[in-house]
Amino acid sequence: MRNPEIKLIELAFLGKAKKIKSLIKEHKNLNIKAQGFINGQPYNALIAAAQTGHTRVVEILLNKQQKPGIVNRMLSWLAGTSQDEYIIALGKAARNDHLEVVKLLLKRGLDLNKQTKDGETLLITAAKNGHTKIVKELLSNGADFNLEDKNKNTALIHAAEHGHRETLEILLEKKLAKGFFTRIFKPLLRWFIKLNDGETEYSKAFQKAIENGHIETAELLLSKGLNINIQGELGYKTLISAAKTGSVELVSIALNNGIDPDKKDKLGYTALMHAAENGHIEVVAKLLNKKANVNAYRNDNSTALMLAVKNQHKEIVKLLLDNGADLNTRDIFSFKTPLIIAAENGNLEIAASLIKAGADINITDIHSRTANELTENIGIKKLLEKYNAYKKEQKENMPSLLNITTQYISNRLVKNQDFKQSYEIYKKKSKLTPEAIELINDCIPNRSSIAVIPYNPTKSMVNKWVTQIEGEKKLFQYSFAGKTKEIKYLLRSIENININAQSYWPNNSSYTPLMVAAAENSNRCIAALLMLSMEGHLPLAILKNTNIMKTVVTLLKAGADPDITSNEGQTAKDLTQSENVKQLLEKVSEYRKIKQEKALAQRVPFSINKKKISSWAKQIEQENAVLQEI
Repeated sequence: MRNPEIKLIELAFLGKAKKIKSLIKEHKNLNIKAQGFINGQPYNALIAAAQTGHTRVVEILLNKQQKPGIVNRMLSWLAGTSQDEYIIALGKAARNDHLEVVKLLLKRGLDLNKQTKDGETLLITAAKNGHTKIVKELLSNGADFNLEDKNKNTALIHAAEHGHRETLEILLEKKLAKGFFTRIFKPLLRWFIKLNDGETEYSKAFQKAIENGHIETAELLLSKGLNINIQGELGYKTLISAAKTGSVELVSIALNNGIDPDKKDKLGYTALMHAAENGHIEVVAKLLNKKANVNAYRNDNSTALMLAVKNQHKEIVKLLLDNGADLNTRDIFSFKTPLIIAAENGNLEIAASLIKAGADINITDIHSRTANELTENIGIKKLLEKYNAYKKEQKENMPSLLNITTQYISNRLVKNQDFKQSYEIYKKKSKLTPEAIELINDCIPNRSSIAVIPYNPTKSMVNKWVTQIEGEKKLFQYSFAGKTKEIKYLLRSIENININAQSYWPNNSSYTPLMVAAAENSNRCIAALLMLSMEGHLPLAILKNTNIMKTVVTLLKAGADPDITSNEGQTAKDLTQSENVKQLLEKVSEYRKIKQEKALAQRVPFSINKKKISSWAKQIEQENAVLQEI
């Protein structure tokens, strides 16, 4: 026969009040306090019913037990027994927000302030879980709100820590009596609760609230008299925690109360670094407006800019650069600069922002590797190559520009006329290119002499390079997908796009858009991998390009060279399995060689007849179609 005590516990857990009555009636000597296990946890019937909130079952079980009362409580104490069963049941009910069960158990005259081995009371349990009604009930029955757990945290602190604003309001009302006391002593309270005056309950509650990003909870504490207008550890923690979580309101409170924005934590972080690392641009802006040091460094020499670059927060990177962030700082372990970090991450936009701001692309890391050597991103490689080519060209051509400019100024300089005025006169009469004018203009604001013009490219140049690089990426994608309309639009809209751009990828192959378009079957799988390596995802196109000839014709008419080889020595003709495409590529290759020889002999620009390419493609397709029919 099944054990009736175990059955009682199971029925209590399920809330079967009628069956429990029948079971008690059937077994006159039933021990309703007997313990059993449910899901591996020890329970008796009362605790099981209290946890699951079955009020009627709790009521039945309590009626079958003797109410402790003052005499029985004294006898239990003398006998060395306790009310643990009731306290545990009450704790379970409080934790699970079963208000009616709590009310029933409170009528037993229990010790509400009994603490667990961790120092937790029923009030702390309810406050921690945000059970406001139960908190009210416990307080009205005499629960002590000043008791602390083993970590010196009261119910009020737990409510603040977990962001239970309504529960916190109840506890604050109980602690801060209204009326005369508040009106008379609140000014004294404000003076007493200072951040450097020891850790009060309110200041600790405030700290817990902000550490967990509970803005409303923190504001409630402030409204009750907590004053943070002072230099102190809590004020600093407020700023740091708010910067981490992106709480602009709390950052403003801390800054407006005189907290130093540049104070560092144990790892050397400032509030600006935390905000930059976690992507909180509004907090970054607020701190910069308050003159936070944009170039402060943490223990490993990392700056806010490096942290923003590492976490790819591009808008924060731009904001920090606009506010004077040092471009070439290196950390002390790897010697990486912001540009090297951006290159490793493969973020072209951030790398471009750093280059536009003047980052040195030749600085190396601890292993003597430059950003170009460390990046696997094709776009960044191309950008850095364009940058180096430009610098080389400028280095060769700049002396003549400098000589012309300085000679003109020295010859035309009117007495007491400053450099800017002289240059404006010169600019109007000279034939400087727009790029040269922009370059010189960049130098004028902070210099009285043109003698030290840098070789760095202007922002508009870098923007143009990035546009070309992004265009080349799209050209590969569209060639792969056979999107001829998009290819034509791209070639029209982007100046100087390289129709013969060759990509970089892990096995050192170097495909052109024409090769990608011509490739079929297994070779198109290689092309797909190429797209994956460039973009991190496959383009939205089927693997099989059903209109290869049309795509190839479009690229050839735009100037694609069919004789360029990959690193394996393959041309587009070698990669295609289409006989039509192969014949067209052979014909165009021969035609281009003849045209190039004529252009060289006559010293005229090389050009091709686009109509001929279209005509040949049509003719080849028609002839092969006839042969297939035969």
